[in-house]
Amino acid sequence: MCDADSDMCISSKACKVLVMMEEFREHGLFCDVVIQCEDGGMFDCHRVVLAAVSPYFRAMFQVNMLEKSQNIILIKGVDSKSFQSLMTYAYSGEIKINFSDVIHLLSAANMLRFEEVEKSCIDLLYKNLNITNCIDVCAIAETLNYDELLRIAQIYLIKNFRWLARHSKFSEITPKQLGSVISNDKLRIASESEAYQAVIAWIKFDPEARGKHLHELLQQVRFTAMSRKYLVDVVMRESMIMDDGECRTLVLKALDHYLLPERRTLLQTQFPRKAVGQTLIIVGGRGVSNKALSSVEFYDFLEDTWAQAPSLKRARRNVSLVSLDGCLYAIGGIDADGNDLNSVERFNHDTFQWETAASLSICTGALSAITVDGWIYAVGGSYGNRALKYAERYDSIVNQWTPVTNMRLQRSHFGLTSLNGKLYAIGGYCGISEVEHCEYFDPASLKWQEITCMNKSRRNHAVATHNDCIYAIGGSSSMVGSINSIEKYNPDLNMWIVIKNSQKLSPGIVVCSCQQEGEVEELILVGGYNSDNKEISEIRKLYVKSPDYEIKRISEMKEKRVFAGAVVV
Repeated sequence: MCDADSDMCISSKACKVLVMMEEFREHGLFCDVVIQCEDGGMFDCHRVVLAAVSPYFRAMFQVNMLEKSQNIILIKGVDSKSFQSLMTYAYSGEIKINFSDVIHLLSAANMLRFEEVEKSCIDLLYKNLNITNCIDVCAIAETLNYDELLRIAQIYLIKNFRWLARHSKFSEITPKQLGSVISNDKLRIASESEAYQAVIAWIKFDPEARGKHLHELLQQVRFTAMSRKYLVDVVMRESMIMDDGECRTLVLKALDHYLLPERRTLLQTQFPRKAVGQTLIIVGGRGVSNKALSSVEFYDFLEDTWAQAPSLKRARRNVSLVSLDGCLYAIGGIDADGNDLNSVERFNHDTFQWETAASLSICTGALSAITVDGWIYAVGGSYGNRALKYAERYDSIVNQWTPVTNMRLQRSHFGLTSLNGKLYAIGGYCGISEVEHCEYFDPASLKWQEITCMNKSRRNHAVATHNDCIYAIGGSSSMVGSINSIEKYNPDLNMWIVIKNSQKLSPGIVVCSCQQEGEVEELILVGGYNSDNKEISEIRKLYVKSPDYEIKRISEMKEKRVFAGAVVV
């Protein structure tokens, strides 16, 4: 009887003749052949039984082969444990397939053509693919030409690559398998740096034997999808790459993409992967108890599934969440006691826990943060009833914040986005009232420049960039309460226009961009208040390409929350 979750039993009614034959085999009666396995195991058998269940043995005993007249037959490539299981099936019609042995048993069943056993092994593998066995499954499927099993196993590798790359089994992946996976346009990674790091780690496991594969694997890494800072500070400091002429050329061409933008049409551009930007991460915020939250959840757009993640070390509302080179950073915010925070938490994928990163040096509280060209910028914020005009940026390589030029106007509870490499600070609270004031920061000149003001002053609104335009969504004002409108900024005209009014918009919404086929298609609206000023758990899409900017509900968070941090990776 099979009772383990990962076991499978197959059986058929054995006739009395087979029952007697099994007894004869156990006692060595009337056996006319001995099967010797490669590891030395010996099995007394009856030719007629083997021929009845296996076309392999039927052919061996029928045709004029050497083994036909031998009393002891050596079977190479089959271990004793697997052959014992096959003999049990041959004589009884029943077999217990332990998941720990399934790969060896499948290989033996394939070779000796125990077709029912082979089919059951494949079914068990389909149902129990995991990080530990997927590389082995790929290997045996490729060796035995199981095309469908190989396809399913490779899909699993692609979907779970970021976890597999941190597993001890990753060192066993073949160069062919690794190249196939990282070349796939749908590889599920948060950042292209993860593909690069996986290649380097695999090579360094055995540099002498694997170094010859470095160039062919790096050709599948999309260096132009990395930030310029990561290329310079990390990739170009890797001696294996810089000491190899072909590998060095790959990196220098990627740098040309940034340094010589006028020549991009002449360069071979590597587009972002289609699967990047398909997971929504949500942290903190304020819940129905009116307290700051520490919980973290994420939503997979492709699978339409929610999952919980480890909580933040400290509860935070009005927290900024950003992703840089595959790492998540929860920055600033306000804690459950109303204290303005300058602390930063970083999610460690190796330990699957949040850890403390360098604290902000001057910004605190209800600030806004964003990543631009390999830096994290934190701007403004709150300190008690004061709004701040400070700005600083974070170097993830050295784990350090450095002040940059202050904004022209102090602000908290505002929106921050990037457009063409510049940071745009939109609206917010200046310490006295809400403002419609907007300005941008140019990292090249380290200067802030004012732009046209919005039509309405607002705070606690969401801001996002799409198709070279900036959108300000929802928010509130002490004069009018909730603001149920969207404004769109055109930088070419330096003009804001109101494009939609909707009761579905409210304060406390967080907005993220969602990619389809590598391009931003919709804006994702997370949480906020409803018309009764109650927190909501809805996740909605704002279809910026539709003529009427349609808003549709797509899912619900596990917790109701406003003023959360959110990012799509």
